[in-house]
Amino acid sequence: MSGVTNFLLPTANYSFDFTGRSLDPPYYYRSVTNGNWNDVNTWEVSSDPTFVSPAPVAAVSVPTSINSSGILVQTATPLP
Repeated sequence: MSGVTNFLLPTANYSFDFTGRSLDPPYYYRSVTNGNWNDVNTWEVSSDPTFVSPAPVAAVSVPTSINSSGILVQTATPLP
């Protein structure tokens, strides 16, 4: 993936943008709680941009432009 791609999840009531790099395999991060961007506990990761299969797992590092193909900050989990 390169540049910005729009995804609309058919089972969700929102859309979002991913901006990232092309990685093999790709890693997509999303926030799971309110918190600090630099706190690994704020994030989960999956190789699926819809976070369905494989299911996301707890992140072992925080997302950056180098280690992620996309980063999603969920509406319910705003970051400062």
